[in-house]
Amino acid sequence: MNSSQKQRKELVIFKQRMTSLANLESFLNNRDWEIYGANDLGKTLSYIVQYRPNFLMLPADHPDVRLISLPKLLSQAYPICIMHYLEFPTGRNVHLLNQIKSDYILPTPVSGPAIERMAFKYFQGTPFEIQRNNTPKGFKGPGFNSQMQL
Repeated sequence: MNSSQKQRKELVIFKQRMTSLANLESFLNNRDWEIYGANDLGKTLSYIVQYRPNFLMLPADHPDVRLISLPKLLSQAYPICIMHYLEFPTGRNVHLLNQIKSDYILPTPVSGPAIERMAFKYFQGTPFEIQRNNTPKGFKGPGFNSQMQL
């Protein structure tokens, strides 16, 4: 069993329509993920504060402008992996997604395997993020993008 399988995998999906991404939720539930889907920002935030999931999916195309500051706010509170995605992939929305500066942007259309790859990437990067000041000399930069110098 590798380290990503030992980790607790809890995901909060914030979305506009509750019925969207049902296939994705079913796929992840079958792989021992705990999923909480919501379309109300207040309930979503109270769930996040109470249960502290390690993953949050935020739609880049959501009309609520308060979502723009949410990743910065949550990352200051505790370690959480915020994955950005498109609920409705149109040309304008793809442009919005490309403007987001994040290491965790899900490709369109969103799929369960893509989320599992992001989770693996996040779990591999977590030790380096925590020990940012103690990065070994053989690595460049923190996180999963670290590569050995040749």
